[in-house]
Amino acid sequence: MDSVINLTTSKKRILAALATVAVLSLSLSLCYHMMGFDERYLNTAGLCVFMIGLAVFSNIECRERAAALWNVLLLVLTSAFSYTIFQIFQEAPFDTEGIRLFLNLACCMAVYVFLYILTGRMRASLMGGGVLLYIFGLAGYFVRLFRGDTLLYTDLFSAKTGLQVASAYHFELSGTILLAALVLAALLFWAFKADRRVRDKYKSRRLRLTAFAALTITFGLFFETNVERYYYAWDMPVNGYPYTFTVNAKLSHVREPEGYDLAFLGESIKNVQQPMTTGAVGRGGTTEKAAAGPGMKDSHKPNIIAIMNESFSDLRAVGDFSTNIDYMPFIDSLKENTIKGNLYVSVFGGGTCDSEYAFLTGNTTAYLPENARPYQLYIKGPAPGLTSTLNHEGYSSYAIHPGERNAWNRDKVYPNFGFQQFFSEEEFMESQTIREKWVSDTATYDKVIELYENKGDNPLFVFDVTIQNHAGYQLNADDLEPVLLEGMEGSYPETEQYLSLMRSSDAAFKNLIDYFSSQDEPTLVVMFGDHQAYIEQAFYEELMQKPLDQWSTEELQRRYVTPFVIWANYDIPEAQVDKLSVNYLSSLLLAQAGIQGTPYNDYLMKLSKTLPVINTVGIIDKEGQYFRKGDPTVHDREVLEYQQILYNNMLDTARRRNDLFYPASDF
Repeated sequence: MDSVINLTTSKKRILAALATVAVLSLSLSLCYHMMGFDERYLNTAGLCVFMIGLAVFSNIECRERAAALWNVLLLVLTSAFSYTIFQIFQEAPFDTEGIRLFLNLACCMAVYVFLYILTGRMRASLMGGGVLLYIFGLAGYFVRLFRGDTLLYTDLFSAKTGLQVASAYHFELSGTILLAALVLAALLFWAFKADRRVRDKYKSRRLRLTAFAALTITFGLFFETNVERYYYAWDMPVNGYPYTFTVNAKLSHVREPEGYDLAFLGESIKNVQQPMTTGAVGRGGTTEKAAAGPGMKDSHKPNIIAIMNESFSDLRAVGDFSTNIDYMPFIDSLKENTIKGNLYVSVFGGGTCDSEYAFLTGNTTAYLPENARPYQLYIKGPAPGLTSTLNHEGYSSYAIHPGERNAWNRDKVYPNFGFQQFFSEEEFMESQTIREKWVSDTATYDKVIELYENKGDNPLFVFDVTIQNHAGYQLNADDLEPVLLEGMEGSYPETEQYLSLMRSSDAAFKNLIDYFSSQDEPTLVVMFGDHQAYIEQAFYEELMQKPLDQWSTEELQRRYVTPFVIWANYDIPEAQVDKLSVNYLSSLLLAQAGIQGTPYNDYLMKLSKTLPVINTVGIIDKEGQYFRKGDPTVHDREVLEYQQILYNNMLDTARRRNDLFYPASDF
């Protein structure tokens, strides 16, 4: 009985296949040794040579009823080839797994299906789509080569500018380009085998309508369901490029809030604008405890040192436990000229840039789509915030992060914030490290002191993003004084190493405060943690005596608490803050520095009196009531108003009410 799909060959095909494999193998070897490409792709290259040889070797014929099935198999195969091409161009590993891999293939398939809907020709759609996706991958390769980052959907809006400057770059053939071309060749050889037997116009039309319906449903599911939950923003290559690009397109479009009106925004903010006062922020928001203002040593504006300490947190905010030694003795002892307390953030175990963004701008990320990072998606031009306000006041503004310069896109974001210089890992090549890997807090504080001692006449603003306490917590920690848990049922070595790091950070912070205590120039220092660490979940569950999925909203919020400290070497009111979310912290900082903020800062200070905590978990109001995000509350009007203001500041940048977000005298 004849098979539904028949594979045949001939002597000529066998000889041609052998010759093809031999020529391609020799060419591949020469390419690798003369031009070079990532050796991780040698197996992939060998497989593509085999697939081309197999395509030459085989002649495949299908019966009418099997043609559609064969074409679907080729659709999956060509999608896999296209995914491979993208990963090669991005020099990314092939470790995309599970649902992410499926979503990458689906993104590639969507292109091929769309072309089939337009043309009705499967062979032309597969071959043409393969070439188009190769060209797009090649464009992404050159963007990464010349600009150092990934070509994303949002970059397409500046494509005209990119084309205008393209002539300034030198384009040349590389081993990576040729390797990707080899994969394209394999794609084309197999795409050419697509069956074209559908002669019946009615049947062809029915197939195209079916494809259109399937594509429409796929797009609807993609944009209406939370597929971005699988997106890992920190390490985009692990997501796969097609999925990364498509998720970026989705996250770039945030719906306009209900009742969004530019004129109303101006009235709602300016109605709360008031003369600058200073105060402490407590459980119910801003108090007038220090309305008399800061007692500076002279009339000079204070230097401002802002430290966002990587993974810095006090786990006692979650539950009580005992250790062999205190891991935060200095911060616990700080009282004079100090405001400190609990800071609520929107991320846990990662997503540093979200806390950073919220602090520098006053914009919470609570109402953005899951895994949408403003540093990667929304900041494409000048962005108002703490830095622009201080620059207006005559400050010299510097940013420090002893990690990769382009991590979280900081090399592009910081200039848009207004930082005049950014010191990254290149400045810390010879600096002290902790756990044989991460640059120490002390090293970054030494840089802060160096900038202070060479600052000139202008007041100084430094934003220091440390890295010492970064995960993983199983590294060699011989350089740390061990902090050990006592009285716990389980064994938690990661938690103990983490607590040892907290003790090290506390000691480094003490040295920094001791230094500025001896300086005459008024200086204000704020330090806060970006998020709690990703350590053993069982530790948290033992503290709470129940599994994580049984925690209440109030209990879940405890995993989003880090400490903050505002200290000055001059008189400021002392206060212990119960609850404050990170989006309010820079407004409080400006108040303590005696600097008039923007109308937006005044609005935030007023909002903090009613809703001292707004984050991705939910809100906590001045009465201490906890509400899960999305649940109806008595504060829906205030929340909607804030969402409208956020939309204008973050997303509707072409119509941004700059008079609300920049100092008044700038307009």
